[in-house]
Amino acid sequence: MLRAACLALVLALAPGPAPAELDAEAYETEAGALTEAERAAMRARLAAEIAAEQARAEEARLAAARKAARIEAERAARPLGERLLEARCLTCHDAGQIDRIAQGSLGWTATVLRMEWLNGARLDAGERGAIVAHLAARHPGRSRAEWAAVIAAGVLAALVACGASLRRRAKRAARRQG
Repeated sequence: MLRAACLALVLALAPGPAPAELDAEAYETEAGALTEAERAAMRARLAAEIAAEQARAEEARLAAARKAARIEAERAARPLGERLLEARCLTCHDAGQIDRIAQGSLGWTATVLRMEWLNGARLDAGERGAIVAHLAARHPGRSRAEWAAVIAAGVLAALVACGASLRRRAKRAARRQG
């Protein structure tokens, strides 16, 4: 009962709808209706603005098409290896990362093969050779003789390590038997 009385009191004291500041007459213009000549002039002006905007849009479309054709022609004029490098390698690597490496034909072949075999790079037939040739020409490095020496040194180091490991195993086995 007390709740109902409180609710009735709140509703009785609440203000009614707030009046608008302006009435409908304030929105009416004092100027009279346009004459037929004024309406025709306004239609002509709007039609001219629409036509000008359409002409600007068409010019922008044509300029964009010309720019795209120019870019495509520039791309097509570049060497195949450079285009393949951009399409296949620069999706994952930035140009600076590649520019810091100088390893010659053999090193680039190993790198591209590693990217294909271990990293899942997708190259079509013949693309590997074009990419390697471009990278080797752009970032020359060790000659074949230098690579042969590096590989030989690596094989020798591996053989020495294996021999040392076998000697340690043989010594341990001899200690266990003796």
